Amino acid sequence: MMNFLDCGLWLCCVEIQSTEELLYWGKMVFLLWFMFYFTLCPLFSKTNSEQIHSLPGQPKNLILKQYSGYIVTDESRGRSSFYYFVEAQSKRSPALVPLTLWLGGAHGCSSVGKALFTENGPFRPGKDGMLKRNACSWNLAESNMLYVDSPIGTGFSFSKTRSDYNGWNATMTVNENMRFLVKWFEKFPKYRNSDFYLGGDGLIGHLVPQLATLVLEYNESNVTPINLKGLAIGNLGRGPYKYTDDYLWYHGVISQELYTKLKTICSSEKAYDEIHRGNTSKDCEKIMSELDKEIGEDVDMDSLLMPICVPSNSSLKHHVASEDIIGDPCLYDNTMVYLNRPEVQKALHINKTQHWDECRGGDQDMTYPVVETRGLAHMLAKDLKLVRLRKNEPWYNGPQVGGWSESYGNLREGKNFTYLTFASVKGGSHFAPSSNPSEVFTLFKSFLKGSPPKGAL
Repeated sequence: MMNFLDCGLWLCCVEIQSTEELLYWGKMVFLLWFMFYFTLCPLFSKTNSEQIHSLPGQPKNLILKQYSGYIVTDESRGRSSFYYFVEAQSKRSPALVPLTLWLGGAHGCSSVGKALFTENGPFRPGKDGMLKRNACSWNLAESNMLYVDSPIGTGFSFSKTRSDYNGWNATMTVNENMRFLVKWFEKFPKYRNSDFYLGGDGLIGHLVPQLATLVLEYNESNVTPINLKGLAIGNLGRGPYKYTDDYLWYHGVISQELYTKLKTICSSEKAYDEIHRGNTSKDCEKIMSELDKEIGEDVDMDSLLMPICVPSNSSLKHHVASEDIIGDPCLYDNTMVYLNRPEVQKALHINKTQHWDECRGGDQDMTYPVVETRGLAHMLAKDLKLVRLRKNEPWYNGPQVGGWSESYGNLREGKNFTYLTFASVKGGSHFAPSSNPSEVFTLFKSFLKGSPPKGAL
């Protein structure tokens, strides 16, 4: 007879009393080991092979559990999406904190390059080729962070089918992202039950609600649903330059004479539409030429307040403010240099050394001024029949005003529940996590808590 002994929380010990019992349990142990080795071990080896032990130039005192590599989304066409994943720096187990998929930049721009290294990731590349720690990295906000280069042909994502590099529209991109997400969870199953958040900014922000719709549809037919909890979208616009002319005028950038021409003859939005149709009128050509001249060459359209990156040997060098005051205006240039280093690509598990390129709104954003995003928030609240729970008022980042916000929701079970919050970032650029990391870090923490940013006490 076999006696089972209580040996702790999960370990079962057996007292063996005969040779037959010894042979029996020996076979059972071998069978269990065999099942473990050929089912779980391959999964562990795949993820371990994609773990990054350290990136070139990474601070030695910064220890992170980070992974990067490829998720094959379509074997028949040879499509592979490149991802980067970093676990939360938290006292809790990474499997118990939320997971956020962040899609950054315009459609066709690299989330890994733009978002990870210039916005909300753990590192910022410096001019010296070293990585600086980002004190406002979102993985410090109790969230695992996942980035993917999308669509195929963007950043390090690739396909073996040449036609896959042309003609990607929003629907195709969202479907590809959904395939990526399902495959990624298969490779990293321990995060399958985590609270899941979707986010993005700029033009690619349009894809966030579309991807959320696919996730909800997927959940209806699967016994292990993706635990979608919320969406975060930054500078989502219906079309570039809709309010740009008004913004430039009210900020004193252009003259009254030019502003009148933009209002009566050809606006920036009209010129943009004509350019994309390939049929630009002479009136628009003339007015856009005047606009370029008045704005000047050395102004960043994504951030009116941010100085441009000036080479060290330039005669303009003495005009640039201190990097400690305004952030690094050369951050995008530094990222370009860093990601094109062979040793960096090797550390990121890039399949072969290749040239990396970045691309195939806060209240200082001229492309999608804040009034555009605010208008969309109002429309959404109306469509969803949400009531205003908090009128527009300042929110605080520590002792300083970080921006302004308003919230919408409904009464449920005798309490007000917030379902939609619009928040602006004071002095924010088109990519506010880059220009105002501390303020946006505060917003992200509020988002994960499911509450509006704090107002005045």
